[in-house]
Amino acid sequence: LEAALSGEDLDTNFHIGYLSDCLPSIQSDSVVLGFSGEGKPLVIRGVSDSTFTYLVMPLNR
Repeated sequence: LEAALSGEDLDTNFHIGYLSDCLPSIQSDSVVLGFSGEGKPLVIRGVSDSTFTYLVMPLNR
């Protein structure tokens, strides 16, 4: 698994099932995970697929 990281470190939790549910629907080999901060939703988009956006809410601690 290759990754390019930028930004500050985060400590947040997501249900793995919700993260993996969207992957078959993305028409791209690479995805962008958009974090806006701890406890905030995660946005998943395909690098070359502008037609699909997936929002994942974090788990409460």
